[in-house]
Amino acid sequence: MKKHEHLSGRRGFLKGLLAAGAAGALPPAGSLLLPRRAEATPFDPSAYQVFRNACPRNCYDTCSIKTYVRDGVVQFVEGAPESTFTHGGLCVKGYTYPRRVYSPDRIKYPMLQEGRGSGNWRRISWDEAIELVASEIKRVVDTYGNNSVVVTDCFQSTANSVMNLLGGSSACMMVASAGAWQSGAAECGAVGGFLGGADTFDRMQLRKCKTIVLWGTNPAVASGGNPAYFAKEAKDAGAKFIGIDPIYNETFA
Repeated sequence: MKKHEHLSGRRGFLKGLLAAGAAGALPPAGSLLLPRRAEATPFDPSAYQVFRNACPRNCYDTCSIKTYVRDGVVQFVEGAPESTFTHGGLCVKGYTYPRRVYSPDRIKYPMLQEGRGSGNWRRISWDEAIELVASEIKRVVDTYGNNSVVVTDCFQSTANSVMNLLGGSSACMMVASAGAWQSGAAECGAVGGFLGGADTFDRMQLRKCKTIVLWGTNPAVASGGNPAYFAKEAKDAGAKFIGIDPIYNETFA
C-alpha cells in the first residue's frame, strides 16, 4: 500500500467515526494534557491492628514506633506522635521496616556453608546452629585460651556478657565509625566537659547549643535522625555549624 493511500484510508476511518457520533466518546481535543484531580482513600484507623514497638537498631535512639497491621501483614509504620523525643518521626531506615520484614533477601533461619567460599549453603535448625557455634568457641578456648577469642560486638554488651561466662575474652570495637567516634568523644571531653558517646549525653540538649561540630556524619539522612531534629532547632536559634567532612551534605544545607 502506498503512503498516500494509507493516510487516505485513515482519514476516511476518522470521518466515519465522526459521522456515526463515535467521536463523542473521545475526550475533547487537548483534554489529555489538563491536570486531573486525585483523591486519596480516607484513612480508617479501625481497619488496622496497631502495635507499639521500639526500634532495635544500633543508633541509641530506640525510637517509639506504631506498626499498622491488617490481615496479619504489616502495612506501614510511623513514629509515635506523643513521643517528645521523636515528635512522630522516624529516620529513613526506620520507615523501611515493612520492606525489610517481607524482603525476599531476608535471612530467616540459620544457614551453614559447606566448604568455605563454596557458596553451597543449606538450612540448619536453631539448635544445630547454637551447638555448632558453642562447640567451636569451646574448642578454641580449650586449645588456645580465652584471649584467643576476639569479640567484635558493636557496643561490647551482649556478646561480652556471653563470653564472660567462659572467663572473659579479648574485645575490639570493629565498626566503621570507631575512629571518628573516639576522636569526637575526646574532643567533647576537652571542650564540653564530658567524655562519652550519645548514650551518656542527652541529645535533647543540642537545641541549647551555640556551636555544633558535625564530625564525619550526616544526621539529616542517617539512622538516628532525632539529633538532626534538635540540631535544627539550635540552628534556627542561631547556632553555628562546623562540618569536618570531605562532602558537603544535606545537614550543612
